[in-house]
Amino acid sequence: MSPSTRRILITCLALLLAACVCLSALVLSGAGLAVWSSLHPTSPTQPTPTQTPAFLQIPSATPKPPGAPAPGETLTLAPTPTDLPVSADVAHQMDVIQTQVEAIRGLKLRQPVARALLSPQELRARVLSDLIKDYTPEDARTDETTLAAFGLLPPDFDLITFYQKLYTEQVAGFYDDKTKEMYVVEGEGFNGPERMTYAHEFTHALQDQTFDLRNGLNYSQEACKHQTERCAAIQALVEGDATLVEQEWLLTDSTPLDKQQIQQFYQNYSSPVYDAAPLFMQKDFLFPYTQGLEFVQSLFDQGGWNAVNAAFKNPPVSTEQILHPGLYPDDRPVTVSLPDLSTALGSAWHKVDDGVLGEWYTYLTLADGELARARLPDSVARPAAAGWGGDAYAVYRDDSSGGVVLVLSTQWDTQKDAAEFADAFAQYGRGRWGQQTDTNADHLRWNTAGAYVAFDRQGQSTYWVQGPGLEPVQAILNTLSLP
Repeated sequence: MSPSTRRILITCLALLLAACVCLSALVLSGAGLAVWSSLHPTSPTQPTPTQTPAFLQIPSATPKPPGAPAPGETLTLAPTPTDLPVSADVAHQMDVIQTQVEAIRGLKLRQPVARALLSPQELRARVLSDLIKDYTPEDARTDETTLAAFGLLPPDFDLITFYQKLYTEQVAGFYDDKTKEMYVVEGEGFNGPERMTYAHEFTHALQDQTFDLRNGLNYSQEACKHQTERCAAIQALVEGDATLVEQEWLLTDSTPLDKQQIQQFYQNYSSPVYDAAPLFMQKDFLFPYTQGLEFVQSLFDQGGWNAVNAAFKNPPVSTEQILHPGLYPDDRPVTVSLPDLSTALGSAWHKVDDGVLGEWYTYLTLADGELARARLPDSVARPAAAGWGGDAYAVYRDDSSGGVVLVLSTQWDTQKDAAEFADAFAQYGRGRWGQQTDTNADHLRWNTAGAYVAFDRQGQSTYWVQGPGLEPVQAILNTLSLP
């Protein structure tokens, strides 16, 4: 699937709206892509966590080095000739928020950044011309093929059209890591929702100028092309940090009017595109913010902002570490490799995708697939995915017939973890393909009208192979020395 290339510095409405205004406090789970989704204000708890092996992230422009002055230098962002047009009053409010965020985060802006308000119409134009312009039909076809093979999307799902609609509905603001500009989507003015979004986006500017996201964290479109787990983890760190800052700003520096306006916006907001999205995508869209926040909060609880700063210098490397903060930084994924299967499959087949699924997408596959009957409850799916140690997948396609072959090799931490996943996969498989033809728990087979599926467990390793019939699947099993 395509790499972790969705622009990492957008603020999304989904988490901006995970708020509950009470008499004593307003508890919010923030947004860093500033995404506003339709979470209902029934309790002040975090929304259900959701990542991607980063392969579902929309391509973004590559960030460039900030070229910052000496550490510790403070530059107040009063309106300058480099600013994009904002009124004097809005510019002053932005300056105040920047000072507040600098005090919360303990970082100083090293050089000015331009900032602007965008109308919803201007935002749509930017989304279509910039944020997803590099996401080609071939990229979309690859993602559609892979996600359908994993059972996460129906085969005829139109990703490009969906992303165009979703991002124009959900983006509330963004920091452009290439041009070093900050944008906030203007509703009825620069009010509570926009001010909170700006606090989040300004945190991204501080991150970029302090830690250099491209070179310091090796986070760019090119670097992430084949390092999706690492980049998904970095995205969670970046967004979790900004979300924690946004929460603190909301609780300590926002005004009563801000809170009132946010609550009013929340009560009136609807998100039909997000609400109609595939279930795994809804949860995945929130992962950097919800799970990223929990990860960063865990660091903060241990050592304050110094511990968070240290994580930017030694970033997490997997979604496993994000999901289980206690595993950071020492528990690193093992490297799993697959042989080239082109020869075994024959000349009609070609590889269209490969990469690492990761613990997060292993969980999503079990819990949130397209077929409701195949979805496992969290009480089964989460522990089944939790023993993940490393994996590799590959997807091949026969363009003449439209056939697709999927191969996933996973290494688990222990044999017990592998057996637990095998048990969960058997349950998942029965929901997706019906009763298996082989009842051996370590040697499962399904033979349906549309697919032949093989699942094998050997010690701490499991193998999932599926194709349009027995012949290509058996060829792969032979190559992998599986029965």
